[in-house]
Amino acid sequence: MPPRKEFSPLSLVLTLVLITACAGVVLAAVKQITEKPIAQAKRQEKLQAIENVLPEHTNAPDQEVVQVGEYALYPGFNAAGEFVGAAVEVGDAGGYGGKITLMIGLDAEGQVCGIQATQLNETPGLGDGITKGKFLDPLMGKGRDDMTWRVTKDGGDVDGVTAATISSRAALRAISVAFEVFAQYRNKALSDAPAVTGATPYNQAWAQDARAKVTR
Repeated sequence: MPPRKEFSPLSLVLTLVLITACAGVVLAAVKQITEKPIAQAKRQEKLQAIENVLPEHTNAPDQEVVQVGEYALYPGFNAAGEFVGAAVEVGDAGGYGGKITLMIGLDAEGQVCGIQATQLNETPGLGDGITKGKFLDPLMGKGRDDMTWRVTKDGGDVDGVTAATISSRAALRAISVAFEVFAQYRNKALSDAPAVTGATPYNQAWAQDARAKVTR
């Protein structure tokens, strides 16, 4: 029987370092390979959400995104250059399952025209009801001042999802924030006099500066 080979502590340490280094290289390579497709997939999901909640438009809202405070707003325009509405992505950390993020579409008058969740960890069959018609349909076509945007349990006008009051409150807070963001955008981006007859006035200088802030 051949003698058992002894390994010194130094050789064991070096071996461990080598294995760790190789594993690190492999993980870095995997990350580099998968990072871009994952980012592209997330971007496509966001673009689809924007398209789903915005009124009919002809521009590319993601290329005209503006920063309003900490929130991204995606404006929509028709072929005549008229402002038709905007999509605002708002997150609220107070969901039952953690943070929820909604893409909220508002028409040119500031009325809700679409809502889609872009991040949601609420309980299936309960909290995820905030993305379904029974909760959302009564909100469509309503503006900030048309009703009190709280659940009836809190003195508001909105029927929350049964057994999911926390989720309902989080969704309504997010919508309320979207109203405020939209109002700030309208006040700053839309000027007093239209550039052409029938077109929604638009402050290009402010919008250009706000777009620049997105990439800063």
